[in-house]
Amino acid sequence: MTAFLRGLLLDLLYLPAIFLCLPWLAYLVVVKRRGVGALKERLGGWSLPPPRGRRIWIHCVSVGELQAVGPLLEELARAEDETEFVLSVTTTTAREIARARYPDIPTFLYPVDVSLCVRRVLGRVQPSALVLIELEVWPQMVLLARAREIPIVVVNGRISDRSFPRLRRVRWLARPIFSRLTEVHARDRVCSERFVALGVPSAHVFTLGNLKLDRAPLEDPGAVRRRYETQFGYSTGALRWVAGCTHPGEETVVLQVHRALRARFPELTLLLAPRHVERSDAVIALVAEQGFTVVSAGEVLDREPSRAPTRTPAPEVVVLDRTGRLAELYSVGDAAFVGGSLIERGGHNILEPVLAAVATYHGPCMANFRELVEWLDGGGVTESVTVESLEDAIAHALSDKNSRQERIERGLALLRKSKGSARQSAERISALLERGGRGPKGGTSPLASVDSPPTSL
Repeated sequence: MTAFLRGLLLDLLYLPAIFLCLPWLAYLVVVKRRGVGALKERLGGWSLPPPRGRRIWIHCVSVGELQAVGPLLEELARAEDETEFVLSVTTTTAREIARARYPDIPTFLYPVDVSLCVRRVLGRVQPSALVLIELEVWPQMVLLARAREIPIVVVNGRISDRSFPRLRRVRWLARPIFSRLTEVHARDRVCSERFVALGVPSAHVFTLGNLKLDRAPLEDPGAVRRRYETQFGYSTGALRWVAGCTHPGEETVVLQVHRALRARFPELTLLLAPRHVERSDAVIALVAEQGFTVVSAGEVLDREPSRAPTRTPAPEVVVLDRTGRLAELYSVGDAAFVGGSLIERGGHNILEPVLAAVATYHGPCMANFRELVEWLDGGGVTESVTVESLEDAIAHALSDKNSRQERIERGLALLRKSKGSARQSAERISALLERGGRGPKGGTSPLASVDSPPTSL
């Protein structure tokens, strides 16, 4: 069957989903007054000069994956100094952050996986290789890219406990797609075996560790903390804690804990960051209802420090209402709690506060990060708490500076020993390009693990 016919059949399969999405798209455009430009971009309505030489297209979903891709970009630029790069992302927020962070790299929204749109974008980008982060394996893109003999590499490949059974149930549909991947650089052996089970030839799968562990620690957490103190009018050295990526229900628990902690530490303040910033107004209202003084971070974060007002007294709670700032702002706390873990949401990224040099705690529901949690908890870096024990855990961290500093140093030391995934992926991609995009040859043996912890981040 030709690539054209395969694409047409897939388009027909997509039609019901497209019709179901039309009311939602109309709501975004008419009611929310957004999405027209984004929709045009997702349909391929943008331009890009032809490549002068090799061009690598890297695609990641959102802000978290965008942060992880930084070390890979650095290693690829080092190995491929004459190569151009193009970035694509799924969300508009990630696009704006990417354009600010990498102003010299063209960035656009990933196209809708319909044959006409994918052909248009492939014709404009003309990539020498397509690099997909984690599990961004879209059928039309894979089939049409391979029809053009463009090598496709999945980096930091991950198939979660939730996704694998679903994909296995439709492996008759997944196998023709996964079998066309040129290489998979999986984060751990379990994920490697899952890619093979879904159709990737075992000779094309390499266990290279977790790309996110290659992220550098925050360069100067102390400077961030001092800037924050100046902006919000806090006294130097005042105690603070951070609750990041919280969900409905968790904020109530956090605020109850904060009230109890302030009885022990009267000047203690809280930085509360809901997982979805569009909830920030509701969270601010909840904080006010609980009787705390509260401000939104957006009121002052971008204000020049010299213009920041001195607040007497300083707000008891600050609600973060800006996307992409939490990884840095974790460093303003003496302790941090990572949300999505007191309820059945599977948890969120516990690596960010560790990299920001803050004592880190999480709830018991961390299924999405199970192996990483076992590794960090086992190393004495992070600690699991319950609703009942959260107050005492944070209180201990706040009252024992030496203990929390030891925890921070253990975490940074453990992470330093676990780097290398970005370099190995870059080397394999560079070798693949030298071979003209042909499959694996030499190097690390298939499915062999590097000296890296099992991490399901």
